[in-house]
Amino acid sequence: MYLLVLTILFYAFTTSFSAPVLQYNLKYRYQDGTEIFINTFGDEFLCYTETTDGYTIQLGPGYKYYYCNIKDGKLQITDKVVGKERAGRLND
Repeated sequence: MYLLVLTILFYAFTTSFSAPVLQYNLKYRYQDGTEIFINTFGDEFLCYTETTDGYTIQLGPGYKYYYCNIKDGKLQITDKVVGKERAGRLND
């Protein structure tokens, strides 16, 4: 029982201190010259990026940012490239 309490306290202590990600407003340029603006948020355990209008995005194939949506409780990349297509209805 003593070991269980120590383990729980150790886990609670070590996860309560996390390094924050600096919140950046970045300009990202694709190879074709298209520029997009993104914001980063989070800490060392959870970090995510958004467009300036609040859509969650993720870096994907071809070093391009893609809009994301949630399906079955998981974040999934769509086929819509940020800066090339409007977010519109992402669930389609």
